[in-house]
Amino acid sequence: MDVDKIHVQLEVDTEVNPVHWKTVASMSTFMAGNAVLAAADDLIHQIRLIAAKVLKSAPEKLEIENQRVYLKDNPKVFLDFKDIVHGYKDPQGFAFGKQIIGQGSYFMDDLNIMDKETGRGKIGVSWTVGAQAVEIEYDPNKYSYKLLRAATVLDLGRLINPKAARGVIMGGISMGLGLATREEFIFSDSGELENTSLRTYKVMHFGEQPKYLVDFIETPQKDGPFGARGIGEHGILGIPSAFANAVSLAADTEFHKIPISPETIWRAKTGGKYDTI
Repeated sequence: MDVDKIHVQLEVDTEVNPVHWKTVASMSTFMAGNAVLAAADDLIHQIRLIAAKVLKSAPEKLEIENQRVYLKDNPKVFLDFKDIVHGYKDPQGFAFGKQIIGQGSYFMDDLNIMDKETGRGKIGVSWTVGAQAVEIEYDPNKYSYKLLRAATVLDLGRLINPKAARGVIMGGISMGLGLATREEFIFSDSGELENTSLRTYKVMHFGEQPKYLVDFIETPQKDGPFGARGIGEHGILGIPSAFANAVSLAADTEFHKIPISPETIWRAKTGGKYDTI
């Protein structure tokens, strides 16, 4: 179809929007995309059935292209979509069929629990290969650092929407850096959460963001929509470890827990004692 004839409703309206349970592990493109493709196949099937009655042909002998259905052996014999998608009415007034509504769903199958001893098992539909790195500028006098660059390169299957994919990964990197540098829950001795607002639970500000470097390689996922694969979590996974490695190298001290703040580095380097003159 002409893409200008396709209208996507982005606003959520419970009267017409389908029930969307959830897309676990941030796999909206993979899960909903496969469901949409299944709905499109159902739509094509219904179009063929109605057109077959009108054109007096077997459904498998019909081709669908350019907003019309036609005989494979004689493309000059055809029906336009607009003449059948609400049911067909012939010149004598006889009508049959109904409004065509495609339905589709997708469920991940053949999944099982991973064996704790052997690591065998299939807990997801795909594995993604990637690499992440963080570059910092370290100040040994203040035990502080500045985030310079954060990079992620991964195989996302097939790149469907470049800007959206990069935005997802950049958001994940930022989240990973927040967890690695400052975000943590602080509890009192009685178990009461003490940092309950953004005044006390610190997050990254715009001026603290590094330069983001994001790139992709493509190995199409065989059961993904047009080869796409879920990438929602991939921006965050390795960033805290990459940051911890960078700080450990710069400060010549091993850090095994996050977040790593300047105070964390100061305590590790001095034992929590202030320098005296």
